[in-house]
Amino acid sequence: MYPYMFGIEGFETYYVLIIIGVFFSLAAFRMVMKYYKVEVDVYEFYLKLILVSMVVGFIFAFLFQQLYNLIDALEKGREYQAQGMTLMGGVVGGITVWLIGSKFFAPEKAKAKFFHVTNVAIFSVMIGQTFGRIGCVMAGCCFGIDTDEWYGMTFHTHDHAVVPTQLFEAIFVGLLVLVGIYLIRKMKINYMVFLYFIAYPIFRFFIEYFRGDERGTFLPLFSPSQWQSVGMFAVATLLLVRYIKNPFDTRFKGFDLAENN
Repeated sequence: MYPYMFGIEGFETYYVLIIIGVFFSLAAFRMVMKYYKVEVDVYEFYLKLILVSMVVGFIFAFLFQQLYNLIDALEKGREYQAQGMTLMGGVVGGITVWLIGSKFFAPEKAKAKFFHVTNVAIFSVMIGQTFGRIGCVMAGCCFGIDTDEWYGMTFHTHDHAVVPTQLFEAIFVGLLVLVGIYLIRKMKINYMVFLYFIAYPIFRFFIEYFRGDERGTFLPLFSPSQWQSVGMFAVATLLLVRYIKNPFDTRFKGFDLAENN
């Protein structure tokens, strides 16, 4: 599509959109925290934590992909190439840092608001992911299998049409963002985690069957992202069942929304 901004080689559109996504993610995090009147010290702690989680997430996205590349190279007897990143690896890394930071480094006041701040953070992640996938469209990466259907797109990396899986994902996650805005306005922020970690794995599992780019292997039967989607969906479903059975558990209590009515 448009790999370089303004046609300037080296000024890659993908990275520009990543930066824009990070900016809007942090802006949304700040706006929602302010909307729910979260204390400044709690906000500042989680802002630092979300920044660290983002950095580690990018590192994990690269490292996970290198693991898949190495396994694939060994299995197929070809040269290993250190390239690419995987979104699901980044999600795993970011969540790990977020949980560890909240468990061992958060002050008591921040720990008391862990679950609902996590929901706000997930909303921010969805915004960043939407911009990131638009960046993939511009870069021509994360594409799908060959197709002759009307929805096929020809990227600068191809001489034929392929399924625009990255565009479909951007649209899907963008719709989740709109649902998230509705939940925020209706004071139901605590459903954000379930919205993302149940809906997105289902989408990702099935869209993987239409991916056409080489991303390595991990376990048989499914792609690495499909296995991660299965795990993500299972954990989120168990949490949802627990929430339904005991919605007044203090770990699932939201903000004091009375102030915003």
